[in-house]
Amino acid sequence: MKGGCTRRDMLLGAVGLGGLLCGCSPGEQTADREFLIVEASHPTKREPTSAGKFYALMGIAETLVNVDDRGHISTGLALHWEMSADGLEWRFDLRPGAHFHDGTPVTAEPVVRMLERARKRPGVMHVVPIAAIAAHEGRVIIRLATPSALLLPVLAHDSTIILAPASFDAADQAVQVIGSGPYRITGITEQEVAVEAWERWGGVPPAIHRARYLSAARPETRALLSESGQANAVFDLDWPSERRLRDAGHVHIVDIASPRTTLLKLNVGHPFLADLRARQALSLAVDRLAIATGLFGNADRAATQLLPEFFTDWHDKNLPRLHTDVAQAQRLLAELGWQPGADGILLRGDERFALKLLSLATRTDQPLITAALQQQFRRIGVEISVIPCSPAEIVAAHRDGTLELAMFARNHMMVANPVAVLMQDYAKGGADWGAMGWNNPDMIAALQTLASGAAPERAAALRQQIVQTLQAELPVIPLIFNRRIAAFDKRLANVQVDALERSYNMAAMRWAD
Repeated sequence: MKGGCTRRDMLLGAVGLGGLLCGCSPGEQTADREFLIVEASHPTKREPTSAGKFYALMGIAETLVNVDDRGHISTGLALHWEMSADGLEWRFDLRPGAHFHDGTPVTAEPVVRMLERARKRPGVMHVVPIAAIAAHEGRVIIRLATPSALLLPVLAHDSTIILAPASFDAADQAVQVIGSGPYRITGITEQEVAVEAWERWGGVPPAIHRARYLSAARPETRALLSESGQANAVFDLDWPSERRLRDAGHVHIVDIASPRTTLLKLNVGHPFLADLRARQALSLAVDRLAIATGLFGNADRAATQLLPEFFTDWHDKNLPRLHTDVAQAQRLLAELGWQPGADGILLRGDERFALKLLSLATRTDQPLITAALQQQFRRIGVEISVIPCSPAEIVAAHRDGTLELAMFARNHMMVANPVAVLMQDYAKGGADWGAMGWNNPDMIAALQTLASGAAPERAAALRQQIVQTLQAELPVIPLIFNRRIAAFDKRLANVQVDALERSYNMAAMRWAD
């Protein structure tokens, strides 16, 4: 046997997979087979309001209500609910016999405690005018100050997962995750979470009894784990990996539309970007089609407006498309007094049109997109310096006012009604993952009307007004529509990929062999 390390050894060793490479023997019983899921995220946090998504994805924790794959509200821990005639009181009946993984019953009291806890922290619950939450005769009662169409979508958000009281210490810090879903945690390390089927789960018993989640940041590593047969489900594949795996034919590839849009966040208060013509020029400089086809092999991923066709009620096919026009971009900047310097970068008096772009270091597609943007913006005389960073650094730069540009993928369906996300992102003054230094009172009023409930014809007109405003004023610049791409072991049956990223649907899968 030859000595030394292969590239495969280095990639697998980098994520600590020595114990996982034994694989499954051909004769192993399916009941004993461990199901391995691989994605990029690190599941290290316990705090439900910030890390609830992972525990919902794994089937560990539940929300009061759920969302199906079409975005419709469905049952969760609550089997039934009703609203008072005035729309101000909602009453929820919990699923009989539900238990947390420590054996304690799921009653109204711990549910109320978790919802009140989430309400006291930053998050989506603040878009709903909740006056009070209480437990009464075994039911969860929520009273609103004014009627809201967003209550159920917000209660389905992963920041509102319900955990057992024993999940928290005396200081109300989350120290463990004790949910009520079909799987319970048996072990957590920095990169892995092991689960097993919960024997007291009241639904259909999962056919997959044991599973493990592994965090692998590099897309090549994730693809290699799929190709080698070590991983049974691999998510967040990049285009080169998807193409290689598809050509090899060893796995089943699922590629579906996503509610995420990769966009450019702008500090509209910056002196270079405050004039709409400057933002229009930047948008006109972006060759979205070249990025979509050259980097992702899919022309349909070019984001010609903020919300993709995934949002059938919001995507306006009659909206003038965002397009590329370098000459027009140059004319707009010249109107603002910018003239090319000796090196081609625009100057205005002593000012040089140079901006810093924050880009998420953990996203492997972002260096490719930012490199393309640097070249495309340079054609109109704008110099971009790319700074790899963490999500926390984008948030900090937004809050201290130092952010100039940032790029990230925004999930406009992280709440089962995009109004809730848009209300957060485009509130007066903006938000961490939305606009910055931009305000449009008419659009805010339109969103508030939609949030309180509007007749269908009125709602359609308001949605059109909102998307037209965002397209015309460009508080952010849409770049690319994202897709949810995953690879699955061909031995699996009943594979379902949730475009809304709420569940891995592991409990519904089974081994076909």
